Amino acid sequence: MNVQARLPATDETLSFLGISGHEPRMSPGNRDVQLARAGLLQQLYSKGLPTRRIGSWHYTDLRSRLKPSPRGTPAGAGTTDLPPLIAGSIVLRTSDPIADRVAATAGISVRDYRDALADGAAAAGLVARDADDAVGLLNGALVDGGVMVDVAADARIEMPLELQMNDSFHSRFNMAFQAGAKATVIERHVAFDEDHSRFVTAVSELHVGKGADVTWIILQQQSPSDSHLGQMTFVLEQEATLRLLVLNAGGKLVRQEVHGRQSGEGAKLILSGINLLSGSAHTDVTMTLEHEAVGTASTITMRNVVFDSASGVFQGGIKVAPGAQKTDARMACNTLLLSDQGDFSAKPELEIFADDVQCGHGATVADIDDAHVYYLMARGIPRQRARSLLIKGFLSELLLPIEDERIATALDRITGAWLERQG
Repeated sequence: MNVQARLPATDETLSFLGISGHEPRMSPGNRDVQLARAGLLQQLYSKGLPTRRIGSWHYTDLRSRLKPSPRGTPAGAGTTDLPPLIAGSIVLRTSDPIADRVAATAGISVRDYRDALADGAAAAGLVARDADDAVGLLNGALVDGGVMVDVAADARIEMPLELQMNDSFHSRFNMAFQAGAKATVIERHVAFDEDHSRFVTAVSELHVGKGADVTWIILQQQSPSDSHLGQMTFVLEQEATLRLLVLNAGGKLVRQEVHGRQSGEGAKLILSGINLLSGSAHTDVTMTLEHEAVGTASTITMRNVVFDSASGVFQGGIKVAPGAQKTDARMACNTLLLSDQGDFSAKPELEIFADDVQCGHGATVADIDDAHVYYLMARGIPRQRARSLLIKGFLSELLLPIEDERIATALDRITGAWLERQG
């Protein structure tokens, strides 16, 4: 299919797509998939990338911020296999013969997303949430790998599932957890080449069945020159629980979206976010959550640490439907602003259409309390070490919902190492 014939190849705002006088590189897919890709590209070209005029992108002007790197990305970059974050984890890499390797794991079935592209099964999923869904449009047009996982009813997966996009720049993870299942998933994004910038997109789609209990960790450690656009969508059925932790500790431009629906009575969400920002990085976490059933609960807590001239934003929107009585929804965004040149914006929103609910939100911005630093220094702790300890204490609370102590310890080490690099 000649996609270029339909699209203006000279649009500089989309030159990062590889369209610069030649046809874009397309990943495998049958005719239905290629038609779906062409439709997504057409939407991108007809409207362009979002600017500040688009409400959900007001703090992240993608058209001006997402630029191709003059260094580019060499062929073959990003093909390194990482050791798992937790020894013994079930690692699903986008380059491996996945199904054969996990066939013996009780309760898990896995399909390579490339196979779904090749036979057209993925075509129906290559759609955007709406006209302003730049992440979905870009990922759907360019997706070149991923996995489709089904965890059987009542299965208890003892070891974490770790997702690595080691040979893929644009991945999809479609995950279904059947009724009563319990599992922990680590979605890991790590820089492979510090000398070359990458443009990466990742879309994760979760369905958490009745009574299922899922812990999902998004660990983003791209290089200081990388652009990372991520999106998670999820549906929680009756009495389902999702513990979601987003840890951003890298990247030049980062946009992580979370869009969820609590469709079943008694569904529970615990969302924690840690954003570590330095240099000239910009990180945007945008969330929408719909409480649709009686007795659902959500707790959203964001903690941000800003150094240098970095900037960030948290946009959180919670909607309580008319029938969602007894909803308990709480949202907080707390920021340590450690530089006069840095900034962080918070935009919490509540839309409540039920009258028997408990909902609230709040936001704070502060520097480290000098009295607390003095207290530690008086006990022989150097000033820089004292500040790091206070920052770690500020962040460590968000690791408490993680039941696996090995994972919490590993993430604590990552935040500690990042803080040490700030000097």
